[in-house]
Amino acid sequence: LVLIMTVSMSVLLSGCGEKDKFVGSWVAEINIADAVNSQLAEIPQFGDYIKISDFNFRIDYTFNSDSTYTVSADNNDMDAITENLKTDFKNGIAKYFEAIIKAQGYEMTVDEFLSYSGTSLDEFMGKNFDENELTAEFNKIFDSFNTKGTFKAKDGILATVQENDTHTEEYYEFINDTEVKLTGLVDEESYELDGEELSVMDVIYPMTLKKK
Repeated sequence: LVLIMTVSMSVLLSGCGEKDKFVGSWVAEINIADAVNSQLAEIPQFGDYIKISDFNFRIDYTFNSDSTYTVSADNNDMDAITENLKTDFKNGIAKYFEAIIKAQGYEMTVDEFLSYSGTSLDEFMGKNFDENELTAEFNKIFDSFNTKGTFKAKDGILATVQENDTHTEEYYEFINDTEVKLTGLVDEESYELDGEELSVMDVIYPMTLKKK
């Protein structure tokens, strides 16, 4: 009986230390600029000229001792991302028209060139750069990170179950007590960005969580 109880307790306690190491608040810095640029490169005519300089945002993780967790993206980052993209898009479009002007042997500014079509660079951007649509797409990306549910951690695998019953398993490596690296999904998933399917592992992994 004692032997059976000892074995049972060993099974119950195995992995508890790993899960307990996750308990607390963590933050990860995500940069998907390269993934977005790879998609922008496919845009006809403008793809060679539009390059975004920054697409960084934070993800906050909280793991609780009762095995529940929450993950949320910092929406405050979205405003800065939108403004940066507007600038990067405008600079890219300007480079596109500058290339046309140079190819045709003209010596004039972009606005002078566009004035022959009765428009300006700002007006062109206003007609072709839908900020509301862009913000809606960003909201989709941010919302996809906002989850909560239950978790367990054992043998280098962090397993979460969201409230909608979505199961996810990620490989992890503790660097030290205040840093843990999520290195990839056990079962690779994908998502769509501008209609193109991208591997999640190519975009956000490896991802380092730092304890607050």
